[in-house]
Amino acid sequence: MTDPEARPRRGRITITVIAIVGGFLLVPVAARAAIPADEPAPAWVAPYVDQARASLASNDDAVLSDFRFIGTRCAGDSVAILFERRTFPYLTSTGAYAMSGAWPPSEPAAFGGALDVEDFDQSLQDDWVPRQTWHPCEPK
Repeated sequence: MTDPEARPRRGRITITVIAIVGGFLLVPVAARAAIPADEPAPAWVAPYVDQARASLASNDDAVLSDFRFIGTRCAGDSVAILFERRTFPYLTSTGAYAMSGAWPPSEPAAFGGALDVEDFDQSLQDDWVPRQTWHPCEPK
Protein backbone atom coordinates (compact mmCIF):
# COMPACT_ATOMS: atom_id res chain seq x y z
CA MET A 1 0.00 0.00 0.00
CA THR A 2 1.32 3.45 -0.85
CA ASP A 3 1.40 6.40 1.47
CA PRO A 4 -1.16 9.01 0.26
CA GLU A 5 1.16 11.82 1.35
CA ALA A 6 4.21 10.44 -0.54
CA ARG A 7 3.28 12.01 -3.88
CA PRO A 8 2.77 15.58 -2.53
CA ARG A 9 5.98 15.28 -0.48
CA ARG A 10 7.98 14.29 -3.60
CA GLY A 11 6.48 17.28 -5.39
CA ARG A 12 7.63 19.67 -2.66
CA ILE A 13 11.11 18.14 -2.67
CA THR A 14 11.30 18.47 -6.45
CA ILE A 15 10.20 22.12 -6.30
CA THR A 16 12.74 22.81 -3.52
CA VAL A 17 15.58 21.22 -5.53
CA ILE A 18 14.61 23.18 -8.65
CA ALA A 19 14.47 26.41 -6.61
CA ILE A 20 17.94 25.80 -5.13
CA VAL A 21 19.50 24.96 -8.51
CA GLY A 22 17.74 27.95 -10.07
CA GLY A 23 19.10 30.19 -7.31
CA PHE A 24 22.64 29.00 -7.94
CA LEU A 25 22.23 29.82 -11.64
CA LEU A 26 20.33 33.07 -11.16
CA VAL A 27 22.79 34.74 -8.75
CA PRO A 28 25.75 34.76 -11.20
CA VAL A 29 23.52 35.81 -14.10
CA ALA A 30 22.07 38.69 -12.08
CA ALA A 31 25.51 39.68 -10.72
CA ARG A 32 27.02 39.77 -14.22
CA ALA A 33 24.09 41.79 -15.54
CA ALA A 34 24.66 44.31 -12.74
CA ILE A 35 28.28 45.03 -13.75
CA PRO A 36 28.37 48.62 -15.04
CA ALA A 37 29.56 49.41 -18.55
CA ASP A 38 33.13 50.56 -19.24
CA GLU A 39 34.07 54.03 -18.11
CA PRO A 40 34.44 56.41 -21.07
CA ALA A 41 37.89 55.93 -22.60
CA PRO A 42 39.90 58.92 -23.80
CA ALA A 43 40.16 59.06 -27.59
CA TRP A 44 43.89 58.28 -27.58
CA VAL A 45 43.41 55.01 -25.64
CA ALA A 46 39.94 53.90 -26.85
CA PRO A 47 41.24 51.95 -29.90
CA TYR A 48 43.41 49.81 -27.60
CA VAL A 49 40.95 48.98 -24.79
CA ASP A 50 39.55 45.86 -26.48
CA GLN A 51 43.06 44.66 -27.41
CA ALA A 52 44.18 45.12 -23.80
CA ARG A 53 41.06 43.32 -22.53
CA ALA A 54 41.71 40.42 -24.94
CA SER A 55 45.34 40.22 -23.81
CA LEU A 56 44.27 39.92 -20.17
CA ALA A 57 41.55 37.38 -20.96
CA SER A 58 43.98 35.19 -22.90
CA ASN A 59 46.30 35.05 -19.88
CA ASP A 60 43.59 34.56 -17.26
CA ASP A 61 43.26 31.06 -15.80
CA ALA A 62 39.71 31.83 -14.68
CA VAL A 63 37.55 30.79 -17.61
CA LEU A 64 34.66 33.12 -16.84
CA SER A 65 36.05 36.62 -16.23
CA ASP A 66 34.72 40.05 -17.04
CA PHE A 67 37.07 43.02 -17.52
CA ARG A 68 35.59 46.54 -17.22
CA PHE A 69 37.75 49.48 -18.33
CA ILE A 70 38.15 51.98 -15.49
CA GLY A 71 41.10 54.23 -16.42
CA THR A 72 44.76 54.63 -17.26
CA ARG A 73 48.08 55.28 -15.53
CA CYS A 74 51.22 56.66 -17.15
CA ALA A 75 54.93 56.73 -16.33
CA GLY A 76 57.27 58.12 -18.97
CA ASP A 77 56.43 56.35 -22.25
CA SER A 78 54.64 53.50 -20.47
CA VAL A 79 50.85 53.34 -20.32
CA ALA A 80 48.78 50.95 -18.23
CA ILE A 81 45.13 50.36 -19.14
CA LEU A 82 43.25 49.61 -15.92
CA PHE A 83 40.35 47.21 -15.53
CA GLU A 84 38.05 45.98 -12.83
CA ARG A 85 38.21 42.16 -12.99
CA ARG A 86 35.27 40.04 -11.89
CA THR A 87 35.40 36.26 -12.01
CA PHE A 88 32.54 33.79 -11.79
CA PRO A 89 30.17 34.16 -9.91
CA TYR A 90 30.89 37.92 -10.38
CA LEU A 91 30.14 38.92 -6.77
CA THR A 92 33.56 40.40 -5.94
CA SER A 93 36.20 42.24 -7.92
CA THR A 94 39.93 42.87 -8.06
CA GLY A 95 41.98 44.95 -10.43
CA ALA A 96 43.85 44.02 -13.58
CA TYR A 97 45.93 46.00 -16.03
CA ALA A 98 47.50 45.62 -19.43
CA MET A 99 50.49 47.84 -20.08
CA SER A 100 52.69 48.83 -22.94
CA GLY A 101 56.27 49.97 -22.39
CA ALA A 102 56.04 52.32 -25.36
CA TRP A 103 52.92 54.11 -26.51
CA PRO A 104 51.15 53.38 -28.77
CA PRO A 105 51.61 49.61 -28.61
CA SER A 106 52.89 48.07 -31.80
CA GLU A 107 50.52 45.07 -31.63
CA PRO A 108 48.23 43.30 -29.14
CA ALA A 109 51.10 41.02 -28.09
CA ALA A 110 52.95 44.15 -26.95
CA PHE A 111 50.85 44.23 -23.77
CA GLY A 112 52.19 42.90 -20.49
CA GLY A 113 49.98 42.92 -17.46
CA ALA A 114 48.81 41.66 -14.11
CA LEU A 115 45.68 40.08 -12.64
CA ASP A 116 44.36 40.19 -9.05
CA VAL A 117 45.75 43.67 -8.38
CA GLU A 118 44.78 45.41 -5.14
CA ASP A 119 46.80 48.64 -5.60
CA PHE A 120 47.47 49.64 -9.21
CA ASP A 121 50.21 52.18 -8.56
CA GLN A 122 52.13 49.93 -6.16
CA SER A 123 51.88 46.91 -8.45
CA LEU A 124 53.01 48.92 -11.47
CA GLN A 125 55.95 50.36 -9.57
CA ASP A 126 57.00 47.03 -8.03
CA ASP A 127 56.53 44.83 -11.09
CA TRP A 128 57.23 46.93 -14.16
CA VAL A 129 59.04 50.25 -13.91
CA PRO A 130 60.80 50.55 -10.55
CA ARG A 131 61.53 54.04 -9.27
CA GLN A 132 59.00 55.65 -11.63
CA THR A 133 55.89 57.31 -10.34
CA TRP A 134 52.64 56.23 -11.94
CA HIS A 135 50.00 58.92 -12.28
CA PRO A 136 46.74 59.52 -14.13
CA CYS A 137 47.54 60.09 -17.80
CA GLU A 138 47.41 63.52 -19.37
CA PRO A 139 45.44 63.75 -22.63
CA LYS A 140 47.73 62.82 -25.52
